[in-house]
Amino acid sequence: MRPRGSGWMSVGLFWALIYCQAACGFLARSDPDEVVIHQETALQDSDIPDSDPVVVPDTGVVDTPELRVSTGFHQSCAINELGTLRCWGVSSGADDHGQAPAEPSGSWFSVSTGEYTTCAVDVDGDLRCWGDSLGGDSPPGGTYRHVSVGLAHGCGVQRNGALVCWGNDYYGQASAPSGTFTSVAAAAYHTCAVKATGKLMCWGAENTDDWNLGQTDVPNGSYAQVSVGVFHTCALTSSGALRCWGLEGGSFDFGQVTTAPGGEYADLDSGSYHACVVDLEGALSCWGDNTFEKAAPNIEESVARVSAGNTHGCALTTGDEIRCWGDNTYGKATPPE
Repeated sequence: MRPRGSGWMSVGLFWALIYCQAACGFLARSDPDEVVIHQETALQDSDIPDSDPVVVPDTGVVDTPELRVSTGFHQSCAINELGTLRCWGVSSGADDHGQAPAEPSGSWFSVSTGEYTTCAVDVDGDLRCWGDSLGGDSPPGGTYRHVSVGLAHGCGVQRNGALVCWGNDYYGQASAPSGTFTSVAAAAYHTCAVKATGKLMCWGAENTDDWNLGQTDVPNGSYAQVSVGVFHTCALTSSGALRCWGLEGGSFDFGQVTTAPGGEYADLDSGSYHACVVDLEGALSCWGDNTFEKAAPNIEESVARVSAGNTHGCALTTGDEIRCWGDNTYGKATPPE
């Protein structure tokens, strides 16, 4: 936990990573030479008129650091109000691929960490990654505002609103659509992104019926935020209503779709087979797979943001504290002092 005065204390939007554990771990180790690149991808989107704003050139305006947290497989990372990036968790052994840099130099704005890869955007819009390359690829050049790392691919929203993806594209999950976007969430087999118009688009989970379980079938509506799990997608509409879709039934159904709560919410995130939301009063709740008690956070404080990882989670309280729960292997659920 963080003592006051350490600098880890500014509320800001953060995004988390979503992964499968045993069911799809092989994908992260796919041979890049065997990756099939899809030139055409079947896109599913919400029924919103597609009238994108004109994509404008990057103005070069520097982003102000905000505290952001991302929980991955074996590590967690956070950016404090001063723009300092710190990661904690794995630091040795077979699971250490260099994906948890202790404190890389620079001033940072956005971070996303996965199984063996971490990517972050600095305040100048430069994107850097540590650990394994995703599908053997490097991120495209340009200046960025947001990044999301999936199991074996990554996506980023550039400062001009363009969406780019790289890495393993066997399931079409890295075939980014054109348009102007505000955010993106990458998972194992599919990806979803919110456009500036409020339209939500999802793609991927192609080439096999085994992994296409309805997680890209977007309900009609206007959306503000999206999160993705292995076989499910959850999103908040523009009015804050929660909607989840995807897998229902079978051995990987832990109720992540069917037991999603009603109501209006201020934040949400999805783990592999579970999800968490923060309501308008700051109450945190989770549902779905509760292995390692990852869907049972014991947090009494009011919460501003939540990040659901593979086997653990972290939240930012309204009192500017980072609280984590679930599996603490490698100390990934123990924030730095």
